[in-house]
Amino acid sequence: MAELGCLCCCIYHEDCEEQGILYVEHWQSMAEFEHHIKENNYSKILEAMELSSRRPEVSFYVTNKTWGLELVERLRAVNWN
Repeated sequence: MAELGCLCCCIYHEDCEEQGILYVEHWQSMAEFEHHIKENNYSKILEAMELSSRRPEVSFYVTNKTWGLELVERLRAVNWN
């Protein structure tokens, strides 16, 4: 379900001997992310983690800067013109 402030949400399935699932959310702001964690809908994610046969690994990455192609251009000194 789309939520205000959620820029994208993806689920990846690992198809190998140690199968796993990677769930990724990208939020517009920390405030919107925190609101999301407190919502009742987030309990569905927690319930899914409880179904895991191994202890889930959870990581939160917070960044205050995002770059685009200009970073590649600067690092590789590329001029696209």
